[in-house]
Amino acid sequence: MASQRINMISSHLSSTASSSSPPKPQANSNNPPVLFEAQHSLRKVVLNRPKALNSLNDEMVDLILPQLSKFEQSDLANVVVIKSNSKHFCAGGDVVCELSTSLSLSHTSRAELMGTSFTLV
Repeated sequence: MASQRINMISSHLSSTASSSSPPKPQANSNNPPVLFEAQHSLRKVVLNRPKALNSLNDEMVDLILPQLSKFEQSDLANVVVIKSNSKHFCAGGDVVCELSTSLSLSHTSRAELMGTSFTLV
């Protein structure tokens, strides 16, 4: 079974490494900020905010964390790959989003928000 996983990962890496450019995001502005894909025991989390350099905002964190928990509890998910849909992987946390959200919160709520938001960073 381990050799099957290694072959699957090798096959995946060689197919993505051979492409000269990352997949282009669709022009539709209604794209979700995070995409989830499954192929056999491989699970992919695809960051999909290329205009914001895939910086993580609250919505993305709220989508990713529960999905990672589901992957962890699943007997079918053995490998999780986090990637982006653009040439930029992730610029970190979306500071503009965090600032605008936190201005209306108390000091304690701000600390909780920052802790939750930057769990993935």
